[in-house]
Amino acid sequence: MTGYSRGELEEALRSLSSMLSKSEKALATMGKGAVSQRTLLERRIRALRIAEALVIRELDSLEP
Repeated sequence: MTGYSRGELEEALRSLSSMLSKSEKALATMGKGAVSQRTLLERRIRALRIAEALVIRELDSLEP
């Protein structure tokens, strides 16, 4: 992930964290009957966690 400034990565991390938080809250309130929507949301949460980890790794690799 090269070519992004520290500021851009920090902004992306804030956005990812916000989306992850909102998605987790939505999952907690989701009913048991909505199986396909629940599965989709669980997969999105997994993808957001991966994206968050990758951005954090890239931030850690940048010089301060």
